[in-house]
Amino acid sequence: MEQQPEKAALEELITVYCKAWSEPEHALREQLLNRVWADDGTYTDPTAHVVGRKELVEHIGRFFEQFPGARVVLSSVVDSHHEQLRFNWCVVLPDEKVLLEGIDFGELSADGKLRRIIGFLGPLTPRL
Repeated sequence: MEQQPEKAALEELITVYCKAWSEPEHALREQLLNRVWADDGTYTDPTAHVVGRKELVEHIGRFFEQFPGARVVLSSVVDSHHEQLRFNWCVVLPDEKVLLEGIDFGELSADGKLRRIIGFLGPLTPRL
């Protein structure tokens, strides 16, 4: 059984991942993802499914085309067990308004990088 990374290491991993989502410069974004994203990692949200680090770098670039100056901010602690994790985030516009909130679920690779992220946008609708 793989040993679960320390909480501080997971927080750093996800902080760097969020920085990549906040980095408009292609080369710097790629450098950040090189530190935290598995070569064959997959990212899935309601708008996209991408495979590999290169595709994720490009996908984030398209995010910046839609929302120039936006940044993704970690808005919760990182919760984890059995190489699985979850965390809340929000997209903050340059005027500090929150555009969107969401939750990501992730899976770690054997070397402690992100192997899979599945993102959900916005809050759940309450049951009536």
